[in-house]
Amino acid sequence: MPRQPQLRKTVGDSVYWFTKADGETYFGRVDEVSHRDAKKLFADHLVKVRTDEVDRKRTGLSVG
Repeated sequence: MPRQPQLRKTVGDSVYWFTKADGETYFGRVDEVSHRDAKKLFADHLVKVRTDEVDRKRTGLSVG
């Protein structure tokens, strides 16, 4: 069974919503941003990462 992704990172005394997808990205502190909002920000981030990846691959294509 694959490991469940974690959206939390502890830095000192603070806990942040966080991901390593396409570099380190923070979505706010756990006590300031709800889990629902963090999941939405995370989903938006993944869409952006995927779109950027497709665009990078698309620029190298040629018909020649």
